[in-house]
Amino acid sequence: QQGYNIVPPTTQIQADIIIIDEAQRMEPDILHTLIQQVQQQNLTCIFSYDPKQTLTKQEQQWNHAKTIEQLCTQTHKLSGNIRTNRQIFAFITNVFDLTKRNPNYQYEQISLSHFTNITDAKSYINYQKNNHYTFINYTGTNFNDNPDIIDQLQTLQLYNTHEVIGQEFNKVIIAIDKTFYYN
Repeated sequence: QQGYNIVPPTTQIQADIIIIDEAQRMEPDILHTLIQQVQQQNLTCIFSYDPKQTLTKQEQQWNHAKTIEQLCTQTHKLSGNIRTNRQIFAFITNVFDLTKRNPNYQYEQISLSHFTNITDAKSYINYQKNNHYTFINYTGTNFNDNPDIIDQLQTLQLYNTHEVIGQEFNKVIIAIDKTFYYN
């Protein structure tokens, strides 16, 4: 739509600038092929990555951050989250670090609802889904004989956290159960 030519990383590249998003997830052979093309053609390449946003131990072991940083002439670290609006970012920051909490801050786009049983929680999730909310559940466990609330909500989900990484949704509902707590 904007006149950009988006191609998979396995394509022979003919461009002035290359932008790679989520570089920490690239297969090593694809990353090395891309780096060779960039070097041979003397291209400008921007890598966007977060080594903390890996999905597998294998992605962690690849350690693409080290490879990329050794090649780069400039690096820029982003503070905060560029894909989340300020209100949601402030809320998440405050949930994880109560010392940063501002009692005067209004979270108009966020609401919390507490339920004492799974039936009421499911009913509420279904109600919100009918109001165009997307329910994103955490990826369930395959090894637990005693399913927790997250596992019991699997039937309501369209997506789990692994399926939505990198996607954006306007109205989201998530469940927070007893596995989330302050120590």
